[in-house]
Amino acid sequence: MGGEAIVNSGLSLFAIPGEGEPWEIPSFYSVSDSEIKRVSEMLYSADVNKATSHEIVLNLQHKISSDQTGEGQDYASQKLFSYVDEDALFSKPTFARLLALLNNYERMTGKEEVVITSKSQEVDAFLDEIFQTQVMEKLTQFFLSEGKVLTVQACTAG
Repeated sequence: MGGEAIVNSGLSLFAIPGEGEPWEIPSFYSVSDSEIKRVSEMLYSADVNKATSHEIVLNLQHKISSDQTGEGQDYASQKLFSYVDEDALFSKPTFARLLALLNNYERMTGKEEVVITSKSQEVDAFLDEIFQTQVMEKLTQFFLSEGKVLTVQACTAG
């Protein structure tokens, strides 16, 4: 579910289409475009678990314009991935924990999900693994330095 930022009379508002009235985002949540770019580049370089060019090969076929993105049409005639080294990629701790979650959820919307202890433990294990990465460490440090959170525990509290 996506949302969009709205500027109205100088206030920063956030709205999710079809979900009622937009709400104001407190100024302490404001982050500039340059900050987002800097942090995203920092996080990308800190990600030692990301797929390498030896683990996946993409088959980029058709570049679309920004006004074509909402059309819902697939312009590619072939598969996106021409090669995936599943053994190497899926043995990485974060990927392995994510794979364990894939059968935990109902594919069809409107179906009630039954949450059992083992599924809940898989979610906890995945989150624990994610929070041990350099990416989350750097993101937590960014939030602390910007005053977005006051303690490390605030980033991990559920």
